[in-house]
Amino acid sequence: MQQNDGMTLIVKTVTRISVWMILLYAFYIILHGHLTPGGGFGGGVIIALAFLNVMLAYGKKFTSNWLNISFLHDVEAASAVMFLA
Repeated sequence: MQQNDGMTLIVKTVTRISVWMILLYAFYIILHGHLTPGGGFGGGVIIALAFLNVMLAYGKKFTSNWLNISFLHDVEAASAVMFLA
């Protein structure tokens, strides 16, 4: 990774700490979605915003390596099969 990718060191440090708390809150929203309306959708939006936060702080190249896009494609394909099963 080049030094120019992404934002400053302060933004990267805050993102590195806060993104895990954001993801934890998103999974809490998803797991307790049966108690509140729209839990799954709201949790998915929060997860997407956490990934967007990482992309804004670190840059597109780092984020695509961090997320492992090919694995996410496999999970997406498997989730449709699991839903049908």
